[in-house]
Amino acid sequence: MNKIFFLLVFFCSSTFSDWTIINPNNPLPGNRRQMISDGTNVYAVIDQSGNIYKSSNNGYNWSAIGNQLSSGNFVRTIAKINNTIFASDADTLYKTTNEGLNWTKVISNLINPYFSKLEIDGGNLYGSFNQLYKSSNSGINWISINNNNSFGNFEVNNGRILALMGDSILFSSTGGNSWIASYHYAAINYTDVEIADNILLASSSNGGILRSTNSGVTWNHVFNFGVNCLEYSNSTLFAGVVRKGVYRSTDLGASWESICNFPLDTLSVLDISTTTSNIIGLTELIGFDCRVITRPLSEVIGVEIISSEIPTHYALSQNYPNPFNPKTNIEIELKESGNVRLIVYDVLGNEVSNLISQEMRSGTYKVDWNGSNYPSGIYFYRLEINNFTETKKMILSK
Repeated sequence: MNKIFFLLVFFCSSTFSDWTIINPNNPLPGNRRQMISDGTNVYAVIDQSGNIYKSSNNGYNWSAIGNQLSSGNFVRTIAKINNTIFASDADTLYKTTNEGLNWTKVISNLINPYFSKLEIDGGNLYGSFNQLYKSSNSGINWISINNNNSFGNFEVNNGRILALMGDSILFSSTGGNSWIASYHYAAINYTDVEIADNILLASSSNGGILRSTNSGVTWNHVFNFGVNCLEYSNSTLFAGVVRKGVYRSTDLGASWESICNFPLDTLSVLDISTTTSNIIGLTELIGFDCRVITRPLSEVIGVEIISSEIPTHYALSQNYPNPFNPKTNIEIELKESGNVRLIVYDVLGNEVSNLISQEMRSGTYKVDWNGSNYPSGIYFYRLEINNFTETKKMILSK
């Protein structure tokens, strides 16, 4: 059943535009376990109901899609690849290929009681509960890839794995074949991890954000407020902060700024996700209502509008300066609205930075790329929109 929402506009104390706070007449019951997006739809797992909720309009309306799960147990975590959604409850992994109209069992009697988190990377499915597991055949068979360590939250990105294990942070650049264990500090309550290009970040509810620029060998504190969640989108990092709203970083976590401070009766921004057009968050209020906030992504990512006049063509400019150290800027011209991708690649064709991945209106835009954490050399950047593609070369010289 679709949920009916009242819309309230809350004026932020910062200089940024307004968020829309969606106050449901019948709020999503309880606090979130997890929120994910496939770019178009947003899915939330809510703990008090154990159900899965879906929004196709950036959080304004939600419908339950987990009603057909046969077990009756709480759903713990979800993941989506292409048109298949996976969901794990107490001891069973399910999947649906029709947005929850029908669910089928993939495997029962899981190796552990349940997966606390599922992740998709490179067509592989990963799951954690005490150990970290990997499946290469859509969840039918699983192998352990972490030598019996006690894993919690984790992130997988192009075969790299960043994970929490008790009071430690672990990183593997080899898909779990070998691990770097670092930063043992029992007093920190870790909440989330994120891989932003080649920067590693870990958040905590009482220790802020830790950042590593050397694959987890050493870590530095870069943010002091309690943080519940991290999200990386369009070369911008977002942090859901305890009682302080949402913060962003446009330099891979080196510095942070508020993009909205909420009233004191908002306990926490619990999770953040992005579609191609919006940033969406779930907040916990007194009384444990789950309130949704949403805002156009174009207002908060590091993309500057140069002109709103409609160009006569698509164009990708040569970056300036070039060669550069460490920053350069790139301008793009869009004659029509569409889903824009602007990606930086190394000479081997590996994606190193996702500068833009969102719906954008026609106009002229500028975006910066900071190569301070990358080696000198030749890089390529590619613009894709509608049926237009163009690639140019740039040189980072330190």
